[in-house]
Amino acid sequence: FAERVIDLVRRADVDPAQIELEVTEGVLIEDDGRVQKAIGKLRAAGFRIALDDFGTGYSSLSYLQRFAVDKIKIDRSFVANIGEGSDSTAIVNAVVTLGRSMGLTVNAEGVETAAQRDFLRAAGCDEMQGFLFSKAVPEAEITKRLQKAPAAT
Repeated sequence: FAERVIDLVRRADVDPAQIELEVTEGVLIEDDGRVQKAIGKLRAAGFRIALDDFGTGYSSLSYLQRFAVDKIKIDRSFVANIGEGSDSTAIVNAVVTLGRSMGLTVNAEGVETAAQRDFLRAAGCDEMQGFLFSKAVPEAEITKRLQKAPAAT
């Protein structure tokens, strides 16, 4: 898998550093020897690796030790319950602190309210995604939006 992805990206003349591949904990459970080697090859080629749905599977912390990832993505199920008297608030705080202390980018999925955004920002979350920012849009709309966006400096 890793060799095919690396070859495709090279033939397309794309910088692998511009690509982030998301891996779920379920993939890591399947066969960590092969998966670990593939992730290592992809990272060595310059790809960034994100661990998606962090905290919803088994042995999440051991995955952070065994697999070289660049980002952890907090599952939307934790974000949805922030501030509602559940343990989700504590879990989100712990994951953000853990990720930042390990030098990982921390992304929160499923941000739907300004209160969630504000909490996550105050907690130190690096990135957020969810309906608060945009509903899903077709490819043609993304192209239009990018063409209208001011150039990054």
